[in-house]
Amino acid sequence: MFTTDSRTENYLTQQGVKYEYEDAIPYTELHEHWKSNNLGRNQPIDADAVLDYGVRMEGKSPAPAVIVIQGPGGYLVLDGVQRLCAADSCGSTSFAAYVLSPRTSLKNQHLIR
Repeated sequence: MFTTDSRTENYLTQQGVKYEYEDAIPYTELHEHWKSNNLGRNQPIDADAVLDYGVRMEGKSPAPAVIVIQGPGGYLVLDGVQRLCAADSCGSTSFAAYVLSPRTSLKNQHLIR
């Protein structure tokens, strides 16, 4: 349901952020509040965006992999909450992500959000 994306990779590289691409992270490894901690939006979940991504995913159109960083209690989602919700609603149990280095500065984490 997710795929690599050269735009994401170029952006992360331009920001000087180190990352690894992982293609099968179980949802159980996400922080327990991943759906409500979306600092990139005023409202954590945009139902229209989730529905749009879900329709595309069911049509076999993969979305760009999300961006996460390991935090206390699990992976924190920096970009891609809507895509994760859509894949979750389609029955996915794992997801692909760009996993940032734990040494990524807070400044860069906020820029990514």
